[in-house]
Amino acid sequence: MTAWSTERLEISLGRQLSWIAATESRIALIVPLSTALFGTVAIKYSSISSAPCWVQLVSWIALILLSTAVLCASIAIFPRTKGSKASLIFFGGIASQPSESFFGILENTSEDALRKDLAEQIHINASIAATKYSWIRRSMMSMLLALLPWSLSVPNLY
Repeated sequence: MTAWSTERLEISLGRQLSWIAATESRIALIVPLSTALFGTVAIKYSSISSAPCWVQLVSWIALILLSTAVLCASIAIFPRTKGSKASLIFFGGIASQPSESFFGILENTSEDALRKDLAEQIHINASIAATKYSWIRRSMMSMLLALLPWSLSVPNLY
């Protein structure tokens, strides 16, 4: 097996970054929808206590599941910046150095060192994407599970 070229590694890193961006687009759907569904039940909070017991139960289940959806989406969107401080690719590593120092290191970096840095960044970003997708999956499941109790509670609260 031959070593990957710098170009192939850059393409792979770009792919990992696009997976991370894809989670952000899902969050843009989940958070407003879950918040709106939550609001339709929460605004009738005073009516919940006088509703039949089963309506109270499904209302609380919907509120808890929708809160969980927003919480999981919030955890997914939280930045994870565990890059190497010595990286010439990771923004944190670049920003942590004075510009003159960065330029000097950049000029003296071999192609092999750059490929190693790229490979490390690919692995780090793949881990970030996997974590984000795990939280998004939980968020989406919570929101979808909330739809049934929500659909039972709303007509009985209004």
